[in-house]
Order: sequence, then C-alpha cells, then structure tokens
Amino acid sequence: MVAQLSGVASLTRRARAKFVIECVRRPGRAVARFLVNLSTAVYFLTNGTYHPVEIGGKVRSWRGTSRETEKRWELIRKHLPADSKTAVDLGSAEGYFVFQMAKQGIMAVGVDNFWPVLYACWCKCIVDEPRDAAFVKEDISHDLIRKMPEVDVVLCLSVMHHLMDANGLEWCAELLRLIHAKVKRALFFEVAQSDEYTQRPGWQIPEMGADPQNWAKEFLLKQGFSRIEKLGETLADSHRDQKKTRALFMAIP
Repeated sequence: MVAQLSGVASLTRRARAKFVIECVRRPGRAVARFLVNLSTAVYFLTNGTYHPVEIGGKVRSWRGTSRETEKRWELIRKHLPADSKTAVDLGSAEGYFVFQMAKQGIMAVGVDNFWPVLYACWCKCIVDEPRDAAFVKEDISHDLIRKMPEVDVVLCLSVMHHLMDANGLEWCAELLRLIHAKVKRALFFEVAQSDEYTQRPGWQIPEMGADPQNWAKEFLLKQGFSRIEKLGETLADSHRDQKKTRALFMAIP
C-alpha cells in the first residue's frame, strides 16, 4: 500500500488526474452495468420493451410483440436529409432511434417523461459512451417546443395519439405548428389510426374516416408542412390479436 501511494505521488499532475479518473470510471462502469441489468430486467418483466435495447453488446427486445422498430429505422435512415446534424426524438422511449442517429454522426436528443426508460438510456450512455446521444426528462408540451432550438430533424413516432387522448385535437394541431417552426429539414411522423382502436373503449382520438392515412397527411399539411411523403407501413400492434399496420410519413417544412 505504501509503495502504491508513493507511486501515485510521483506521477505528474496530468497523469495523476488520469489515474484518479480511471479508478472512478472502472468501478463506475461496473456499477452502471449492474444497475442497467437490474433496472431493465425489472422493467422488461413488468412492461416488456417498446424498442430493442442494446447495452454492452447485448440486445434486449420487446417481449411477446414487435413494433418492427428496425424496419422503421431503415425507412427513416434511407430518407434522412443529407448533412443533417441535429435531431430531437419526441417520446424517445428506450432511445433506439436516438442511438441510431448518433451512430450516423447526428447530435440527437431524446425527450420522454417515463423515468424507467430514461434511466436505462442514461445507464447505456455511461456503459457504452455513445457520442452525440443525450436524453432529458420532460413532458411534451407547447412550452417545451417553444424553448427548443431549431433542429434539422424531429421524430414524432406513435406519440401523437397519446397527446390527442390527453389534450385534444386542437392542442395537438398547435403542437405541430410549433414543431413546424423549429424543424429545418424533416419531421418523421406516425400516428395511430382510428381503425386500430375498435376494441379500445375510452380512447379519445378523432375518427379518421375510411382513409386514416390520408387524414394524417391532411392533418400535417394543415399545420404548415409543404410536402408529405409516405415512407412505408409497419405493424402497429395496438392489439396482439390484430395485424393492423401504421404508416410512417416524412413531412417537409
């Protein structure tokens, strides 16, 4: 022990600082891995996951159902505007899209208000040290979007119907108008279709008629977006006994 202390004392200031950082970081990573494994195990057993979660090289996926997240990402990746540098994912859940955009060199921030999934995201950031990925705990609100800086890309994937249920259609229309003012390149957008909810009494989302996808396009156009492109469809999985699909759109400001 004395020899070790003498060795530390003889290090230069910079080397000593590095030594201390490594002494803290290594057990810190071990603790983070343990907490990640514990928290994700508890969360996944009680809730399943919405996104595939990869931490420390191990993938933990949705239990019993799938939102075809990887397929959705491929649709988005192929249509990301060239030279996009910044992005915000509203309702980022376990952060799959944030981490994927970060791998593309895009500074991506995930926004969610559910602390268990955010906790897993923060622990992944400690363990895997991804560049250009960050997460904040916030409610999606008009005030949040007003305070948000302009960004190249916004993701709003399968969150709008929850906001419609909680706040009403006009509130969501205003939210999209605010997003339109802040997104410079593209909004990637999904919303649950009203025909998915025939077995879900109590959900307050608008009736979208015989063509819910056209309803979604018109809804985006009315809030100021100039062009809407449908990128594809993936399984909605609102009900495990149904095979409904949900459209993914790209909206250009």
